[in-house]
Amino acid sequence: MARPVMVAVDGSQGSRAALRWGASLAEVLEAPLVAARSWRYPPAGGINPLQPTMAGPDEVDLLIVEDLRRILAEELGTAGDHADVVVFRGDAAHALLQGASGMAASLLVAGSRGLGGFRALLLGSVSRTVIDHATLPVAIVRGPKPVRGGKGGPIVVGVDGSQAASRAVTWAIEVGGRVDAELLLVHAFEAARSELDLGVIDRLRHNADRVLEEASDQARAAGMETRIEMPETDARDAILQIAEREGARMVVVGTRGLGAVTSMVLGSVAGHLAQHLPSVLIVVPPPDHPTPPA
Repeated sequence: MARPVMVAVDGSQGSRAALRWGASLAEVLEAPLVAARSWRYPPAGGINPLQPTMAGPDEVDLLIVEDLRRILAEELGTAGDHADVVVFRGDAAHALLQGASGMAASLLVAGSRGLGGFRALLLGSVSRTVIDHATLPVAIVRGPKPVRGGKGGPIVVGVDGSQAASRAVTWAIEVGGRVDAELLLVHAFEAARSELDLGVIDRLRHNADRVLEEASDQARAAGMETRIEMPETDARDAILQIAEREGARMVVVGTRGLGAVTSMVLGSVAGHLAQHLPSVLIVVPPPDHPTPPA
């Protein structure tokens, strides 16, 4: 059986959109769907099952399970009956990451805005914790595109030759083949002005050609329809512009790259896209990424 797709659901519109998208992907992948929520005792916001009287943690868990079941029914209809629900206690980011890792989930899906602990999911420390410490791919859903079908646009993949980018390409190939999507491989670079007369541009172009050729060969060997682009500009702006121009159904990048030359590093490309991409972002960690601290 395929590994589950876990969606963080807190009742906000953003998490509901993430749930619909995650359910569509899970269906295509023939994977179990899990709706999850984490909370602290006593809860600070969102559903407030402790009023008017204080309830014990077990009671809160049961009330949250009921709320998740209600949301599944509202958003997915009878299909939601087949989904599992789980409740984690503790800090939102760490509890979700550890829970997803514990159940060997293939993907953790979250909305761009939420309630309570999820409210800052794309802002500040929570977003950095989720993306930086995830040991599995993370999907950030802001404006969900169709998972399957020709109108969904291509899957745009940022590549730079790093291990994380290589895993991003592999993930995009595996999923793209199931959702009938074209791959658009992008390697963007921008040399410092002081390097323009030192032959750096030629070396960067040669490296970009090599990296794109290797990635496209891998995709085509898997039967994927593939295009490549090599913009000589900031990777953050390039990927955003290409995704908007192409109507990309999702953008896939690694959390770690090869440093300042390609800018494929968290806080630069992945972090910037998490803040600004108007569709779906998939962030893939490098192999043997450390487990988040408790």
